Amino acid sequence: NASKSEVGDLETRLQTAKAEASAREKDLTGQLSAVNATDGKKIAELQSELHDQEQKDAARIQQAQQQLDQTKAQEKQKVEELSKQAEQAEAALQSKVASTDSELKESRAQVSRLQEQLQQQTNASKSEVEDLETRLQTAKAEASAREKDLTGQLSA
Repeated sequence: NASKSEVGDLETRLQTAKAEASAREKDLTGQLSAVNATDGKKIAELQSELHDQEQKDAARIQQAQQQLDQTKAQEKQKVEELSKQAEQAEAALQSKVASTDSELKESRAQVSRLQEQLQQQTNASKSEVEDLETRLQTAKAEASAREKDLTGQLSA
């Protein structure tokens, strides 16, 4: 009987231990499921945050690229405009130089004509010679003044 009683007691203890182990296993399985669910939720949240951040970064990159492209286009337009203005200024300067050269040549031609007239009139009366000399000096002074003026304009 003592052995039966011990066996019965051991069987009871075994059953109790099995029940406790089963309960503990169910509890741990539930905790593991809760941890897995929490981890899964956290992973999903982190993936969502990562996706949102990637979209924001992509939008920022696109905006920065658009600003860069726009700035490049504006700078190109400015360069083209300045280049066109420089070409126009150079053309105007060349035109002014040509005009100034023409005026200078005309002045020199006028002086040359007056000198020829003076030589042809050397046999004329003294008053006529003095008159022509005065006209020549005036023309030379005007030509010189005009030449200095045009040379100054040309230098400017």
